[in-house]
Amino acid sequence: MNLENKQTLIFIKQKNRTDDVLSIKPGIEGKIKVRYTNNKEYSYNKEDVEEYQFLEKLPVENYQFSRSGCGAYNNVISVEKYSYLEKNKIKVCFEHGKNVILNQENLKIEQSALFEKEANDVFEYLKKLANLNNIKSDDGSSLLGKNYERVTFVSQQSVLHRFLSASSTKSESESKSDDQNLIFPFGCNNSQLIATEKALKNQISFIEGPPGTGKTQTILNILSNIIYRNQTALVVSNNNSAIANIKEKLSQPEIALDFLTATLGSKKNKEKFLKNQSSHYPNYLPDILENKERNLKFELVKKAFSLKEEIANIKSQISFIEIEYQHFQDYMSDKDLFEVDLSKLSPKVLLDLLLEYEKIFEQNRKIGFIFKIKSIFKYKIRNFSFYKQNPDFLAATIQKKFYETELEKLNKKLSKLENDYKTNLGDEYIANMIEYSKSILKSALLEKYIPGAPRKVNNTDNSAKNRLNFSKKILKDYPIILSTTFSARNCVADSMLYDYLIIDEASQVDIATGALALSCAKNVVIVGDLKQLPNIVTREAKEKSECLRKDLKIKPIYSFKKSLLEVMVELFPEEPATLLKEHYRCHPKIIQFCNQKFYNGKLCIMTKDHGEKDVLIAYKSVAGNHARQHSNQREIDIIKKEVIDYYLLDNNTTGIIAPYRNQIELSQNQLEEYISETVHKFQGRECETIILSTVDNQITHFTDDPHLLNVAVSRAKNRLILVTSGNKQKSNMNITDLIDYIAYQNCDIKDSMVRSVFDYLYKQYEERRLNYFKNRSKHSKYDSENLMFELLKEILTSYSELDFITQYRLKHLIKDFSLLSSDEAKFVNQSRTSVDFLIFNKVTKVPVLAIEVDGVKYHNNPDQMKRDSMKNNIFKNYQLPLLRLATNGSGEEEKIRIALADYKSTDEIIQSKDMINNI
Repeated sequence: MNLENKQTLIFIKQKNRTDDVLSIKPGIEGKIKVRYTNNKEYSYNKEDVEEYQFLEKLPVENYQFSRSGCGAYNNVISVEKYSYLEKNKIKVCFEHGKNVILNQENLKIEQSALFEKEANDVFEYLKKLANLNNIKSDDGSSLLGKNYERVTFVSQQSVLHRFLSASSTKSESESKSDDQNLIFPFGCNNSQLIATEKALKNQISFIEGPPGTGKTQTILNILSNIIYRNQTALVVSNNNSAIANIKEKLSQPEIALDFLTATLGSKKNKEKFLKNQSSHYPNYLPDILENKERNLKFELVKKAFSLKEEIANIKSQISFIEIEYQHFQDYMSDKDLFEVDLSKLSPKVLLDLLLEYEKIFEQNRKIGFIFKIKSIFKYKIRNFSFYKQNPDFLAATIQKKFYETELEKLNKKLSKLENDYKTNLGDEYIANMIEYSKSILKSALLEKYIPGAPRKVNNTDNSAKNRLNFSKKILKDYPIILSTTFSARNCVADSMLYDYLIIDEASQVDIATGALALSCAKNVVIVGDLKQLPNIVTREAKEKSECLRKDLKIKPIYSFKKSLLEVMVELFPEEPATLLKEHYRCHPKIIQFCNQKFYNGKLCIMTKDHGEKDVLIAYKSVAGNHARQHSNQREIDIIKKEVIDYYLLDNNTTGIIAPYRNQIELSQNQLEEYISETVHKFQGRECETIILSTVDNQITHFTDDPHLLNVAVSRAKNRLILVTSGNKQKSNMNITDLIDYIAYQNCDIKDSMVRSVFDYLYKQYEERRLNYFKNRSKHSKYDSENLMFELLKEILTSYSELDFITQYRLKHLIKDFSLLSSDEAKFVNQSRTSVDFLIFNKVTKVPVLAIEVDGVKYHNNPDQMKRDSMKNNIFKNYQLPLLRLATNGSGEEEKIRIALADYKSTDEIIQSKDMINNI
């Protein structure tokens, strides 16, 4: 058979001889005669000659082809399939005229994620968004846009595939992990252990890292496990200092993993890295652990973590109660109490006594025989004169003793826990875990890298021609690549996927930049905090991007106004997320503001309160218009003359923060020896003392931004000094909350006509009341109050900083009686005078809204109407909102939400639209 112009592949003795063969025909004795192009003819055994016939052309567009275990082929123009008997060959043809032929089983064919219309539409939208990026190339075009133009294929294995298709289908990571093969050479706590495990088990995982909770340490442990598993990772951030910090931590002498790390990205960084890299692996010979030693019992480590966490939480609880007790003692300062021994009663029994006594008093009953018997045996009170004193004083006596016994009980519990931790060798187990982790990691590295041997990568490898080989070599030598998010695609060959992508400070990454990074890896760990500074999007970019999104009919979830972190959280709400809750930076009094205000009390404060003075300080300037063009000389004067000199602040450990550049420039000119920066420049840093200057005469939404305030406050390790305007500010602002919080913590609420709420006392009393009504599953004997109780619980889930208590006594609420008439003062002092529900600010303990549930028949009574009118007048004079809801009314939820309209719900985010240029 003449093979000229035939679509055939000829393999002789398993070698491709297609171009050399002219014809094939049967020979004698079952042989095959083959004539070559040089006209020579040879006979072969039949089994040595394979004549593959053309079957079909495979589609090329939106497909990627590669030899198994190798990188993808580039510049493919056609792919042909040939068959012989039951065997198939694939011929891959390239633009430059060359081709490669391989067995079908050795060819990997992958369809691009962009073949899906929805995915392609979103990708085209992202490409157009990329052109809004203001980083330009030499020809004036967008660099990010050019990076997008290079992307012609998106692997379905990449995280970008799920991002583009908004796929909720979970894909577990190829790396399974459990406690027994996790390592933590950088140390860890319970949250970090959980976060590491979830990162290694899932394709997408989130790590929420509030200030001072060790997110960098968590990233380092994840990287250690990736190295240990012989995998690769790309770590990116918009913040160069964050990447430098990771590099620095990996370089610590006791761990020395920097020899596995390459800082790449831009062409300049690559050249610098190749020029300065060490030519040989480091010389170290760690001890190799025997298998029998690789059995660290994580349950003992977890027990140690649990004890540490419980100890920290008990300390926080004690601190809360001690502050509240100081305020209660101020309330009691003018009361002459009856001395009686209540020392044998537990806190719960004391509250039971108060509950029973108040029930008798409210019903106008006398102390009867049965109660006296109970008094002797249950309450250990034999002197019945105790019950004859002023009911207000009697209640105060019991309440005072409740605080004292509760603190005594908690301190005993704390001592026991600390002793248990010490006895169970908690610190020793944790230290052993760290040393164990270091040893087995280094032992694993010794099996892969020969100490002192030459590296595989050299500075001539990084050419366009050798890009794939360079990438393979560099990932063998350097499994950890560091880069800015912007340059993520530039580190290795486009066709290669890292096992993991870790995006640090993802709240500051825009979706166009972040999505391109997602194309580089099979799995991603998103690290960030939506309650810290977001990415900055100018008004112009917002408007253009929104027009673009609507024109292309892209879902709102992909809005450019959102950060990558926001979009990922919305796209994948079911993916595992871990809050790093153990805080190690700030004094407890400082970080508790952020904890209660922004994190709903979820943080576990591991720092210690040693009773230091002047941890929280607030200076108010004289009222007036001192601010000019976003600077305030009066506040600089206060900092110079009243703050720095008085507290003898060290310029090396003191930072000055302000929301505006103009104020920072003023500070840098006049206090040049001190560190002065805007809040944005200070993220990721810390100082022993932070001075926060708010600048504005009337606090603006920009200055009051919760993200800015959270970051500013949490930069202070041991002292926070607030310098702000003495002008009257709105009561529902974040800065006002900080001022009120400082006043509450310092027990310095001299100017207030109203007391801070006795939160803990009333909550514990409420618990005993609920216990009393437990058999009826009710909170109150009135159905209307039970319904309101449940409604308020539901409503306040949207207001993380608000809480409520029931039956709050007016005598505990009103501090200064000077605004009361004699009848009103008498009314307030009555033990039964209370408000049905009191909503208050959990952070500052300031009352926000009182609610009365009015039964129609009862409140139509003339005497009750008079009391209602008096109560209305009292709340009006003290500027406390009072909302009355009739039992025969409707729309209660709407009325309550309207009354709380000035307070931001949990999901509301205040962002400045007009002051971006002031950052």
